[in-house]
Amino acid sequence: MKNQTTEELAKTCYQAIMEAFEAGNHEEVLSLWTELGKISQEALIEVYSTQDENGERPISRIMVESELAATAWMGKRLTTTETYHVVDGEDFITTTHTWENHSETTTVPVSECEYVRQYNDCLITQSELYNKLESLKNTGKK
Repeated sequence: MKNQTTEELAKTCYQAIMEAFEAGNHEEVLSLWTELGKISQEALIEVYSTQDENGERPISRIMVESELAATAWMGKRLTTTETYHVVDGEDFITTTHTWENHSETTTVPVSECEYVRQYNDCLITQSELYNKLESLKNTGKK
């Protein structure tokens, strides 16, 4: 897929997504969409904008239906928790989502966007925000 033009890539991926969806392979639909997003944002937008014979854009409906089908086994989401911690001077956020039949935990470095969200939610002061953003700038991370 990487040696195609944006238009060719979008057309190829659109057809593959449609075929996977019609076959009921929701995991494949999500996988194709994610992979395309990693390869080309332009092609991703083109796929999203593609209209069918009725002038509708089916991809948004297909993506929602596939996500719902792929995660239905988890049950109803019960809780989401976030904890912040520091390891070797770097801030991390651990997020745990708990459903009726499943739980997922991820730990990622805190980004510039997360610090701004914390400031907007009144969790940190303006001076703390400034210091954290300066720290990211000095380490080359964003």
